[in-house]
Order: sequence, then C-alpha cells, then structure tokens
Amino acid sequence: MSDHDRRINPNRQRSADQPISYDRQRFGKAVRKFRGDKRAGEFAHEVGLSPAVLSRIERGRIVERRAVEKVATAMGVSLDRFPAGAAGDPDRGGG
Repeated sequence: MSDHDRRINPNRQRSADQPISYDRQRFGKAVRKFRGDKRAGEFAHEVGLSPAVLSRIERGRIVERRAVEKVATAMGVSLDRFPAGAAGDPDRGGG
C-alpha cells in the first residue's frame, strides 16, 4: 500500500499477497529486546508462532507476512517504525 493510500484510508489493511517492506534486521533486534528474559518458546506460543519461526524473525530472515504481523501486533508497533533501506540513515531511523 502506498503512502498516498494510507493517507486517504489509514484503516485500510494490507492484503495478504502484498509484500511487506521493512528492515528485517532492525525489527528482529527489536523483537529480541522486547522479549527480554522470556524464553523464545514461551513468547512464540503467546503470539501463536512456532519457536523456529520466531527465531527466523529475530535473525532477520524472510518469513510469512502473517507471522511478522502477529509479532508486531503483540509488540504494539507498526512496521512503519522499521522502514526498509533505513540502515545507517539517522533521518529514517537507522544508524
């Protein structure tokens, strides 16, 4: 969904077949930090994922869109906080 579409209809959901554009590495680190001392298996169960999928997310690997959205929802964050291509760019949340 484009920024224009979001401004016109901010409640519009992304469709399941659209790719998600986000910084997987930064998101994965944020997930790990959010989880804190909680065991990965416990957190994965709480959000409805397998520990293996959670591990892939935390390592910045590509996973299904639904898995990423479940974790972001559990964290109470939008993936817009992790823009793709922002690494090292302080104006876009990187570096």
